[in-house]
Amino acid sequence: MKAGDVWFNPVTGMRMVVVQTPRETGGQSMTVEYALRPHTGRDAAPAHRHRIYTERFDILAGRAAYVCGDEERTAEAGETVVIPLDTTHVHPWSISDEALVVRQTTEAARPDEATLSAALVGVRTGFYLAAEGKVDAQGRPNPLQAAVIFNALLPDNYLPNIPLPAQRLLFGALAGLGRRLGYRLTYPRFDQQEAAARMA
Repeated sequence: MKAGDVWFNPVTGMRMVVVQTPRETGGQSMTVEYALRPHTGRDAAPAHRHRIYTERFDILAGRAAYVCGDEERTAEAGETVVIPLDTTHVHPWSISDEALVVRQTTEAARPDEATLSAALVGVRTGFYLAAEGKVDAQGRPNPLQAAVIFNALLPDNYLPNIPLPAQRLLFGALAGLGRRLGYRLTYPRFDQQEAAARMA
């Protein structure tokens, strides 16, 4: 995984470019740019919270809606959305006839290269699985594969309205079952495909 890598989800139409990896910042932050087709992206990620991350979304093109806390808000090109620590949110999605382009920067309160990298790898895995036809109509992998990915992000990333200890038990158990059945956070073939794409 390197800056400049480009991933595309053929099911959702979402395109993502890695701008800066966690390794390049010593685990302090990571930056990606994503593009969504008009009127798409609401279900790209579920509502969630970050215990040690602040997220900034610079709207580069289009018009977006997003959720911060209990409110759904909007933002337009030239505006910046900031999600404070430990706040329930949904990433900006497109609400106009123009493609939405967003630069997303995640900053850690303390260095956390491992979890930030796992988050990027998990997104990449979802996109590559979509290219292989192994996701549902919303672009989501099966529950065991999703649990393996999500468990790698706990406890600093978690779902709202479910006690964190319960999430750790639930997703830990599901991820353990998933790993026994062969599901992984990533797969060697994806590294090979990415390396080939860089050389193309």
